[in-house]
Amino acid sequence: IAVRRAVRGDKLETLAASVEAAFREIDEEERHARTALSRLETGIVRRFGELHKPAR
Repeated sequence: IAVRRAVRGDKLETLAASVEAAFREIDEEERHARTALSRLETGIVRRFGELHKPAR
């Protein structure tokens, strides 16, 4: 079997906890990435808006 993130262990409870912790960490990383992307998109939209403002 080929997997990206394999977890080895003897006890099912330990494996389940390890997998759950890994998924929580991935979720947190994805949340940070989405936040950063949202900030970048907001900055781009703001700058495009500034380009269309008439010069004073």
